[in-house]
Amino acid sequence: MPSHATILTGQPPSVHGVHSNGNYVLSSEAELVSETLHDRGFRTGAFVSAFVLDARFGLDQGFESYRGPDPSKRVDRLPAAQWRAGTAVDEAIDWFGGIRPDESFFAWIHFFDPHQPYRPPKDFRSSARQIYDVEIAYADRELGRLLEFLDAQGRSPELTVVVTADHGEGLGEHGEVSYGILAYQGTLHVPLVISGARVRGAAGSRVRSLVGLVDVAPTLLTLAGVPSGESRSAGHSLVDAQGVPVAPPRDRVIQIETLLPYHVFGWSALRGLLWRN
Repeated sequence: MPSHATILTGQPPSVHGVHSNGNYVLSSEAELVSETLHDRGFRTGAFVSAFVLDARFGLDQGFESYRGPDPSKRVDRLPAAQWRAGTAVDEAIDWFGGIRPDESFFAWIHFFDPHQPYRPPKDFRSSARQIYDVEIAYADRELGRLLEFLDAQGRSPELTVVVTADHGEGLGEHGEVSYGILAYQGTLHVPLVISGARVRGAAGSRVRSLVGLVDVAPTLLTLAGVPSGESRSAGHSLVDAQGVPVAPPRDRVIQIETLLPYHVFGWSALRGLLWRN
């Protein structure tokens, strides 16, 4: 929840005020990418696969459709608070069916599969040592299915796709099986891939400067044609209006934190800063 609030607002937890799952609600004063784009005439839809991102926690602001698991029902023998990636894609495809060809849209499709407990579908066989990779392979297949649908709808020439994550998994490093207790690179360092027609000037390039989830929102807005002066983000757009890469300042600082140790175990919270000269 804190990371997704940062992705959608471009603000760190110290500003948007969400510090852990279930204990905080994003303020209505926050300005989400979905709100900015909806106000500019974009259709907006969100399809979240975990109850911790339920609309009651405030991330639904600016989304005309916000769908997620019903905690009172089980789907596909999973815990009631979770969807498989295939369900999220099915819901998204259903929503896209109501979008006219001349309408612009902003869609957030959230996958929860590469996340404990690991329970890949039966058609994805695995050993205990491979199960995390298998979950990723399944999510990748479902993302491909969604992109194939949009391509069949004629959307590919104008589509921009951003793929990132809210956290990594410890996978046993430093004694951390999952995430949230410690703050090492295994859980802090996540992928960020931006692809599409609007980033032609940046195609095949890599931004080697320090970047963070605070940069996702301003980058999305730039790619959508929103002037930089209209964004309240604390981050930096990674492309300019022509799609050319823009490196953030070399002396920037990225905030990191986890309050899970405090809220769950009564331990001290972990906070820190990342920077590179």
